[in-house]
Amino acid sequence: SFERVCLSRYLRDLRISLDPFHDHHPLSRDCARFLNPAGWKCSMIWSAYMGLPLSLEGAGAVLKLDSQKMKEGKDLIRYFC
Repeated sequence: SFERVCLSRYLRDLRISLDPFHDHHPLSRDCARFLNPAGWKCSMIWSAYMGLPLSLEGAGAVLKLDSQKMKEGKDLIRYFC
């Protein structure tokens, strides 16, 4: 949820509308303060569901993905939390 809220704030600062209907109705604007959580998938939950390691690093290694998780990610999380 923290990442979703931070990304929502970043997109609003760039003046990118999060309004799903683009109608500027007051109710739509209230709903559009943050990215819709229904569209936000937790990689750890999906990994557990599929029997993969729970870390992005571990799941990427098992799946032999070309793009791996950035090594700086853990340091950034420790810095901000």
